[in-house]
Amino acid sequence: MATWPDAYLQPDPKEDCGYYVAAYICRALGHADATAEAAKAFRDAGKHELHYPEQFGVERDGWFQHIKEPLWYLGPLARGWVCERLDAGQVGRAIVWRTTEMAHAVAVLEDRGDAGVLLMDPGRGLIVEPWKWFLSIGPGGHSNVLPMTHMMDAWYWQEGLGDRYGQNLSARTCRVEPDAG
Repeated sequence: MATWPDAYLQPDPKEDCGYYVAAYICRALGHADATAEAAKAFRDAGKHELHYPEQFGVERDGWFQHIKEPLWYLGPLARGWVCERLDAGQVGRAIVWRTTEMAHAVAVLEDRGDAGVLLMDPGRGLIVEPWKWFLSIGPGGHSNVLPMTHMMDAWYWQEGLGDRYGQNLSARTCRVEPDAG
Protein backbone atom coordinates (compact mmCIF):
# COMPACT_ATOMS: atom_id res chain seq x y z
CA MET A 1 0.00 0.00 0.00
CA ALA A 2 1.10 3.50 -0.79
CA THR A 3 1.68 6.25 1.69
CA TRP A 4 -0.59 9.21 1.01
CA PRO A 5 -0.53 12.76 2.34
CA ASP A 6 -2.70 13.41 5.37
CA ALA A 7 -6.36 14.03 4.60
CA TYR A 8 -7.25 17.61 3.74
CA LEU A 9 -10.58 18.24 5.46
CA GLN A 10 -13.08 20.93 4.62
CA PRO A 11 -14.29 22.82 7.73
CA ASP A 12 -17.89 23.04 6.51
CA PRO A 13 -19.27 19.72 5.20
CA LYS A 14 -21.55 21.52 2.72
CA GLU A 15 -18.99 23.94 1.27
CA ASP A 16 -15.94 23.75 -0.95
CA CYS A 17 -15.30 20.00 -1.28
CA GLY A 18 -14.11 20.49 -4.86
CA TYR A 19 -11.40 22.93 -3.81
CA TYR A 20 -10.10 20.59 -1.11
CA VAL A 21 -10.05 17.67 -3.53
CA ALA A 22 -8.24 19.71 -6.22
CA ALA A 23 -5.56 20.74 -3.72
CA TYR A 24 -5.28 17.21 -2.31
CA ILE A 25 -4.73 15.75 -5.77
CA CYS A 26 -1.85 18.19 -6.25
CA ARG A 27 -0.44 17.19 -2.86
CA ALA A 28 -0.77 13.50 -3.71
CA LEU A 29 1.24 14.16 -6.87
CA GLY A 30 4.05 15.88 -4.97
CA HIS A 31 2.94 19.51 -4.71
CA ALA A 32 2.66 20.04 -0.95
CA ASP A 33 2.09 23.79 -1.30
CA ALA A 34 -1.30 23.39 -3.04
CA THR A 35 -4.21 24.75 -0.98
CA ALA A 36 -7.99 24.82 -1.15
CA GLU A 37 -7.81 28.60 -0.86
CA ALA A 38 -5.64 28.80 -3.98
CA ALA A 39 -7.99 26.43 -5.83
CA LYS A 40 -10.92 28.67 -4.86
CA ALA A 41 -9.05 31.78 -6.05
CA PHE A 42 -8.37 29.93 -9.30
CA ARG A 43 -12.13 29.32 -9.67
CA ASP A 44 -12.93 32.92 -8.71
CA ALA A 45 -10.62 34.00 -11.54
CA GLY A 46 -12.91 32.21 -13.99
CA LYS A 47 -11.23 28.80 -14.30
CA HIS A 48 -12.82 25.58 -13.01
CA GLU A 49 -10.92 23.87 -10.19
CA LEU A 50 -10.67 20.73 -12.36
CA HIS A 51 -7.88 22.64 -14.13
CA TYR A 52 -6.13 23.87 -10.95
CA PRO A 53 -3.58 20.99 -10.89
CA GLU A 54 -2.41 21.86 -14.40
CA GLN A 55 -0.50 24.90 -13.11
CA PHE A 56 1.80 22.42 -11.31
CA GLY A 57 2.49 20.51 -14.53
CA VAL A 58 -0.07 17.84 -13.68
CA GLU A 59 -1.82 16.31 -16.68
CA ARG A 60 -5.57 15.73 -16.77
CA ASP A 61 -8.13 13.67 -18.63
CA GLY A 62 -11.65 14.97 -17.89
CA TRP A 63 -15.10 13.46 -18.29
CA PHE A 64 -16.21 16.29 -20.57
CA GLN A 65 -13.71 15.00 -23.14
CA HIS A 66 -15.52 11.61 -23.05
CA ILE A 67 -19.11 12.62 -22.36
CA LYS A 68 -20.60 9.68 -24.28
CA GLU A 69 -18.28 7.01 -22.86
CA PRO A 70 -20.23 5.06 -20.23
CA LEU A 71 -17.26 4.01 -18.07
CA TRP A 72 -16.95 7.60 -16.80
CA TYR A 73 -20.39 7.17 -15.21
CA LEU A 74 -19.08 4.15 -13.32
CA GLY A 75 -21.28 1.12 -12.65
CA PRO A 76 -20.05 -2.45 -11.95
CA LEU A 77 -18.36 -2.85 -15.33
CA ALA A 78 -16.09 0.15 -14.66
CA ARG A 79 -14.08 -1.48 -11.87
CA GLY A 80 -11.35 -2.83 -14.16
CA TRP A 81 -11.04 0.55 -15.87
CA VAL A 82 -10.74 2.37 -12.53
CA CYS A 83 -8.15 -0.15 -11.33
CA GLU A 84 -6.11 0.19 -14.53
CA ARG A 85 -5.97 3.96 -14.06
CA LEU A 86 -4.98 3.61 -10.41
CA ASP A 87 -2.39 0.97 -11.23
CA ALA A 88 -0.88 3.35 -13.80
CA GLY A 89 -0.24 5.85 -10.98
CA GLN A 90 -3.15 8.13 -11.75
CA VAL A 91 -5.24 9.86 -9.09
CA GLY A 92 -8.91 10.41 -9.78
CA ARG A 93 -11.51 12.96 -8.87
CA ALA A 94 -14.99 11.48 -8.58
CA ILE A 95 -18.42 12.86 -7.89
CA VAL A 96 -20.42 10.77 -5.42
CA TRP A 97 -23.82 11.24 -3.85
CA ARG A 98 -23.74 10.64 -0.10
CA THR A 99 -27.15 12.32 0.05
CA THR A 100 -29.69 13.00 -2.69
CA GLU A 101 -29.45 16.74 -2.05
CA MET A 102 -25.84 17.34 -2.97
CA ALA A 103 -23.05 16.00 -5.15
CA HIS A 104 -19.73 15.56 -3.33
CA ALA A 105 -16.17 15.47 -4.72
CA VAL A 106 -13.65 12.86 -3.53
CA ALA A 107 -10.12 11.92 -4.57
CA VAL A 108 -9.77 8.32 -5.79
CA LEU A 109 -6.40 7.00 -4.67
CA GLU A 110 -5.89 3.27 -4.52
CA ASP A 111 -7.41 -0.13 -5.24
CA ARG A 112 -7.64 -2.01 -1.96
CA GLY A 113 -8.74 -5.28 -3.54
CA ASP A 114 -11.84 -6.87 -2.11
CA ALA A 115 -11.94 -4.30 0.71
CA GLY A 116 -12.77 -1.53 -1.76
CA VAL A 117 -11.23 1.70 -2.99
CA LEU A 118 -9.26 4.23 -0.94
CA LEU A 119 -10.73 7.71 -1.18
CA MET A 120 -9.78 11.04 0.32
CA ASP A 121 -13.16 12.42 1.25
CA PRO A 122 -12.73 16.02 2.42
CA GLY A 123 -15.65 15.51 4.81
CA ARG A 124 -14.48 12.18 6.26
CA GLY A 125 -10.75 11.81 5.63
CA LEU A 126 -8.93 8.84 4.13
CA ILE A 127 -11.57 6.13 3.90
CA VAL A 128 -11.95 2.78 2.15
CA GLU A 129 -15.38 2.48 0.55
CA PRO A 130 -16.73 -0.80 -0.82
CA TRP A 131 -16.51 -1.19 -4.57
CA LYS A 132 -20.24 -1.90 -4.70
CA TRP A 133 -21.05 1.52 -3.23
CA PHE A 134 -18.39 3.45 -5.18
CA LEU A 135 -19.40 1.96 -8.53
CA SER A 136 -23.13 2.34 -7.86
CA ILE A 137 -25.28 4.71 -9.80
CA GLY A 138 -26.11 6.70 -6.66
CA PRO A 139 -29.65 8.05 -6.39
CA GLY A 140 -30.19 8.19 -10.17
CA GLY A 141 -31.99 10.93 -12.08
CA HIS A 142 -30.52 14.33 -12.99
CA SER A 143 -29.72 17.49 -11.08
CA ASN A 144 -29.68 20.85 -12.82
CA VAL A 145 -26.01 20.30 -13.74
CA LEU A 146 -24.94 16.66 -13.49
CA PRO A 147 -26.51 13.24 -13.73
CA MET A 148 -27.23 12.08 -10.18
CA THR A 149 -24.87 9.15 -10.49
CA HIS A 150 -21.44 8.40 -9.12
CA MET A 151 -19.03 9.38 -11.88
CA MET A 152 -15.39 10.00 -12.55
CA ASP A 153 -14.81 13.71 -13.00
CA ALA A 154 -11.15 13.53 -14.04
CA TRP A 155 -7.94 11.52 -13.86
CA TYR A 156 -4.60 13.21 -13.07
CA TRP A 157 -0.97 12.18 -13.35
CA GLN A 158 2.45 13.75 -13.18
CA GLU A 159 4.92 12.67 -15.85
CA GLY A 160 8.25 11.55 -14.43
CA LEU A 161 6.88 11.06 -10.93
CA GLY A 162 7.89 7.39 -10.99
CA ASP A 163 7.61 5.39 -7.80
CA ARG A 164 5.23 7.78 -5.97
CA TYR A 165 5.39 7.50 -2.18
CA GLY A 166 7.20 4.17 -2.27
CA GLN A 167 4.72 2.42 -4.56
CA ASN A 168 6.09 -0.11 -6.96
CA LEU A 169 3.37 0.41 -9.53
CA SER A 170 4.62 -2.31 -11.85
CA ALA A 171 4.23 -4.88 -9.08
CA ARG A 172 0.60 -3.99 -8.35
CA THR A 173 -2.21 -5.91 -9.90
CA CYS A 174 -5.88 -5.18 -9.98
CA ARG A 175 -7.87 -8.27 -9.16
CA VAL A 176 -11.31 -8.07 -10.69
CA GLU A 177 -13.74 -10.93 -10.29
CA PRO A 178 -16.41 -11.22 -12.99
CA ASP A 179 -19.23 -10.59 -10.51
CA ALA A 180 -17.29 -8.18 -8.29
CA GLY A 181 -19.16 -5.16 -7.18
